[in-house]
Amino acid sequence: MNLQVGQVISNYKELCEIFGLKYSKGSKNRKYHLREVERYCTYHKEGNRYIIDQVYETPLEAIDNRKNNGGHVANTKYDDLMDRLVINTLHSRKDERKIDISFSQLFYNDIPILNEDLNDIYSIGHENFAGKLGISKGLVLKYTEKLNKIVKKSLEISLNRLEKQGLINWSKNIMVIYPNSIQSIADEKLVQEIKDAEIEVYKEMDISHFHRTNNNINRKFKRRVYKLLSEDISTYFNVYSIEILDENIEKVESDIDELIRRFIDSLHLSLRKYKIGINNPYSSYRNQLATEKLDRYIWNLPEGYISENEFSELISANNPEVCVATEMLYRGEENIPF
Repeated sequence: MNLQVGQVISNYKELCEIFGLKYSKGSKNRKYHLREVERYCTYHKEGNRYIIDQVYETPLEAIDNRKNNGGHVANTKYDDLMDRLVINTLHSRKDERKIDISFSQLFYNDIPILNEDLNDIYSIGHENFAGKLGISKGLVLKYTEKLNKIVKKSLEISLNRLEKQGLINWSKNIMVIYPNSIQSIADEKLVQEIKDAEIEVYKEMDISHFHRTNNNINRKFKRRVYKLLSEDISTYFNVYSIEILDENIEKVESDIDELIRRFIDSLHLSLRKYKIGINNPYSSYRNQLATEKLDRYIWNLPEGYISENEFSELISANNPEVCVATEMLYRGEENIPF
C-alpha cells in the first residue's frame, strides 16, 4: 500500500480495494472499514471522494474499548464482531465462572444467529429437506457443511483472542450423559474410546460426518458407538468449555446483525467458488436463488434484510424508493430505508 498526502480516492469501493477490505454495497460494515483506514492515515471527504491528509509512518494499533484486553485485536474479515458477542454472553453468565456449551446451544440461544428451522434439516435429512424446498440436495449438504466450518472457525479465533487477552481459558471437550441423567466431561480415556469407536463405525456404515446431520442416521451411528465403549452412557456431544478469568467482565456494544450479514457473504462466496471437476455448480443463477432461499430458513436475518438478487431485481424494476436509497448509499449516507 503506497499512500501519499493529497491522494484522491474516487469512492468507497476504490478505498476498499486500496486497503484490501471486502466491499459490500448494502452492509453497515463501512464504519468498521473506516476504523481500519484510520489506523494508516487521516482524510477528509469531498462528495464521494476521500482525500488523504496525513499518512502515518507506523500504523496505529487496532484498539477497542474492552476492559483488560491489552488493546490489540487481530484483523479478520469479521473484525471483532464475534468477540463482542462472546463477551456479552460471558457477562450474562459471569456468576457461573465455568461454562460447558454446545455449538447449537450457543448459536440458537446465547448468540442467536441461527434459526431453529435449521433443525428441520437434521430431523428429516438434507435429501428430504431439499425435496421439500425444491432445491439441490448437494447444495443443502454443502451449505450446512460450509456454514458449520465458517461459524466454528470464527468462534474459535475469537476464543483464542480472548484467551490471549486474559479474559478466559477455553478448550473443546465431550460431554457425556449417563443413564442416571448425571452429566460430566469425558476423561482422556473415554474420549479416546469414543474417537476410536467413531472411526470404526464410520467405516462400518460407510458414511462421513455430514451424513449424521440426519437424526435417524446419527442415532444409528451413536447406538453402534455405545456398544464399543467400556462405560454405559446414554449419549454424548461436543462442547466448548469456557472458564471466565475476569470476574469484572463488562458488557460491550455489539452488532449481531452485521455479523450475520458477513457470515452470509462469506458463505455465498465460498459456495460460488466451490468446484466439482472444472465446474462451479453453485454459482449459477438458479442455485444462487436457492442459496438465498436457504438463508431465510437457516439464519435469524436482520429486520428488513434484502438479498443481493432481490436488491438487483428491485433496481432493474426501477423501483423509485430503492433508486433513491442507492443514490444515498453512494453519497455516503448512513440511513438506508430498508
